[in-house]
Amino acid sequence: MRRTPREDLLEALSNLTVDFPTACRLVGTGRSAGYRAIQDGTLPAFRIGKVYRIRTDELLKKLGIEGPDAREAALARVREELSADPPPTRPLRGRPPKNDDASAPAA
Repeated sequence: MRRTPREDLLEALSNLTVDFPTACRLVGTGRSAGYRAIQDGTLPAFRIGKVYRIRTDELLKKLGIEGPDAREAALARVREELSADPPPTRPLRGRPPKNDDASAPAA
């Protein structure tokens, strides 16, 4: 299941690095533009094996979150928003579940 933008931001605020797809979603670019940004140096990244990792301090600067105070404030706000909003539920496919009260015989 795909993560929400808030969950991506929470990952970036909580960790030292994020993976390439998460960084692209946060910056609002696609894969091709993300690879070009890495090649031209606008998105600083390093590789571990075949996987690109992006330092979150550089990524958060691009998002306008600079300094430890701004990072802590953003982290608290995102955690509060995530705890206030229940996760979205997908509609059930197929037949709706049986209602136990309706299927019980009348007394």
